[in-house]
Amino acid sequence: LTFFLTFRCPGALVINEFMASNSSTIADPQGHFDDWIEIYNTGPSTVDLSGMYMTDDLQNPTKWQIPTGTFLGQGGYLLVWADEDILNNPNGLHANFKLSAGGEVIGLYETNGTTLVDSISFGNQTVNVSYGRFPNGGNTWYFMSPSSPNAANTTAQSEEIYFSSLSGVMTNSFTLKLSTKSNAGQIRYTTDGSIP
Repeated sequence: LTFFLTFRCPGALVINEFMASNSSTIADPQGHFDDWIEIYNTGPSTVDLSGMYMTDDLQNPTKWQIPTGTFLGQGGYLLVWADEDILNNPNGLHANFKLSAGGEVIGLYETNGTTLVDSISFGNQTVNVSYGRFPNGGNTWYFMSPSSPNAANTTAQSEEIYFSSLSGVMTNSFTLKLSTKSNAGQIRYTTDGSIP
C-alpha cells in the first residue's frame, strides 16, 4: 500500500524565469510563440497550486486563478503561458494577461488573493531572451540566452557594460561612468584587479 501526500506549502514556490517577448524560443501547445512564466518548487514535496492567483498588476492580485488540479512536484517546473488565451485551458495553462516587453510586474498569490507568495518587477526585455533566477530559486536575476523553460537555469549572462571613457593611460583625474542598456544591471568592480 502506497500513500502520496500533497501539501499546501506556497512558500516553496518562486517565479523562477519568464520571457516577455517570445518570437521563436518555445511554442505553446497551440503552436504560438507567446510570453511565458515559469514557477519552480524549491520545496521537498509536491505543492497544490489549485486556486492560487497570478497577475501582472499587484493592484489586481486575483487577475487569473490557477485551475483546480494543478500540482507541482518537488524540484518541478510549471509553465504558464501569458497570452490572454484562456479558452485553450487545459491544453497548457493560459493566463488572461500578457507581459509587457517594456517592463512591468508579475505576482503569485495564495488562494486568499491577498498573501503575496512571490513577485518580480522588471524593466525592458529583449526578444527571445528570458530573465530568471540563477541558480534556480536564488535571489539574483539574470538575462538568459538560451532560455530554459521547464528546466534548470544554467545560462545566466551579464548585460553589456558601457564605459563613458575609452581605456588608456590617464595622467589627470577624471570621472568614469559605467552603465547598462536596461539600467537594471548591477555593476560590481574593484580598483586593484581582484575579482569583485
